[in-house]
Amino acid sequence: MVKQDPNDEPASVLLEKIKAEKQELIKEKKIKKTKPLPPITDDEKPFDIPDSWEWVRCQSVTTGNFKSITPDKIKIGENLIELADIESYSGKLINVEKITEKVGSNKYQYVKGDVLFAKLRPYLKKVVLAPNNGVCTTELLPIDGININNNFLY
Repeated sequence: MVKQDPNDEPASVLLEKIKAEKQELIKEKKIKKTKPLPPITDDEKPFDIPDSWEWVRCQSVTTGNFKSITPDKIKIGENLIELADIESYSGKLINVEKITEKVGSNKYQYVKGDVLFAKLRPYLKKVVLAPNNGVCTTELLPIDGININNNFLY
């Protein structure tokens, strides 16, 4: 946390920019439109925040990066991240394979510095910041921040 600069724009301005960018991505068919989320209630707010900040749901400032690809499109030498490659609870990437030959018949997703969240057994808290290039299995959900640094999002 840092001392607030009164010249900084309020969070509401950034949220409007994010909303406009998300609408543009939907229009360009880069992401799918999602259902509107309910506002955050006072009961959900764990603590007070400065007046220039706002509580928002993660889905409103991120995209699910569903760039599904078939195995024939995967290049030799790309990183392959699987659910088993992420250590439970620590978020540590314990193994990254380099693809050395054609991969099996599963579907994969491109990752480029995305936050990867385990879709299977989320209670294990398998979350990691992906390398800048590669693919992951569909057991993982790539999430990308809109006007938000993925290191911060992670």
